[in-house]
Amino acid sequence: MVLFVQILAQTFLKVFIVHGIILSTFSIMAIMILKRDKKWINVVMSLFYINFVIGFIINMLYIFFTEDPYALLVLLMYLSILFFLLLGTQFLTIFTMIMLKTEQIFTRKKQKTLIAIFIIANLSTFLIPGGVTLNATTNWNPVYNEFYFIAIMIIFTVLSVAPQIYCFFKVYGALQQDYLRKRWLSFLIGIILLYVFCYGTVIYNFLDIQEIRNFWAIVSLFLSVSSAVFIYYGIVKL
Repeated sequence: MVLFVQILAQTFLKVFIVHGIILSTFSIMAIMILKRDKKWINVVMSLFYINFVIGFIINMLYIFFTEDPYALLVLLMYLSILFFLLLGTQFLTIFTMIMLKTEQIFTRKKQKTLIAIFIIANLSTFLIPGGVTLNATTNWNPVYNEFYFIAIMIIFTVLSVAPQIYCFFKVYGALQQDYLRKRWLSFLIGIILLYVFCYGTVIYNFLDIQEIRNFWAIVSLFLSVSSAVFIYYGIVKL
């Protein structure tokens, strides 16, 4: 009974408190961006936040289905969470490419093509046999096998992290005013914090060490909320 209460308390803290704060922060950032201006580049930026909001909403819902009859549904919901979180990072890639090349060069057709490539790559990970194990035997914690772990790391690094870092330094070199450079550096801090959050989440689900899971619940709160704020601050006056 005591063990059950401890597990229930940890679940409540992780899912409803930690993720609730993250969900609220990303929702506020999305609303603030869209209230500023409805230009396409702002819509793209807001989609980064909105996809994270969708992912965390699903994450808060799937806990209600953690029973054996719903194991497949829970797995699909978890894969959907990863899909939306990773898709959100791709809109950051789109944003940085627009900042570098402008919408006239990096057209919406090219943007849609890049998003389509990312979606196909992301969905292909669903087909990895035993990629994610999520059921009563894992205490309803996701556990990745090595093939899924490697696939997610490659997709995220190649299609999100690498192009974002490249575009960041290109844009930074083109900025002349000091205050714009400081803003853009804030954006860099934000995306680095986001990378640590994403990489850390994938790594701890692969390692499957309970002590790390408990520790990461608090760390992920700091990383995700800080990244949302730094990214917003970095682009709000550009």
